Amino acid sequence: MKKSVFLVCCLLSLCSTCFAVTFTSESTLNLSDGYEEIQKTYFNQFNYSFLDKYNFSISGTNNVQSYSSSWTIESLIEGYNLLAINNFSVSLFNTLNPNKEIFQDTSTGPQDNIIEYAGTLASGSYYFLVSGVTSGLSGGAYSLEVKAVPIPAVSILLGAGLLGIVGIRRRQTI
Repeated sequence: MKKSVFLVCCLLSLCSTCFAVTFTSESTLNLSDGYEEIQKTYFNQFNYSFLDKYNFSISGTNNVQSYSSSWTIESLIEGYNLLAINNFSVSLFNTLNPNKEIFQDTSTGPQDNIIEYAGTLASGSYYFLVSGVTSGLSGGAYSLEVKAVPIPAVSILLGAGLLGIVGIRRRQTI
């Protein structure tokens, strides 16, 4: 009986480690100034798969823009790159619903890949996942820029008020 309980516990612990997601790196973006830029380089790591997580929080409704790119640096040897990333991918998630992507885009080639996102996000905690496979002789590199611009509640109310005035004027002229 003790052996079977021990065996079941070992199998459960093994299964839980097999399904756990391991991030290459995890950090928090500081958007208090409304802007953050990250530059990440994987040197001397050819054919290395990475998955980096960048957490951030915003208060109030914000227009959020991100710009990410992988860099390609060609070598002197024709057809080889010093730095490059294949399958460069950027995804955006809300921490309250991590199973549903808000945004995802992938660039497959090793050339300079550019992925952009622009949208409105409500107050809360979010994270970007950046992944890829280094394919350069010396590894790969990328940058991620995130900008969050608050939408003041006053401007939303002003816009709604102006639409109301236009609606009343149209109703009066008809």
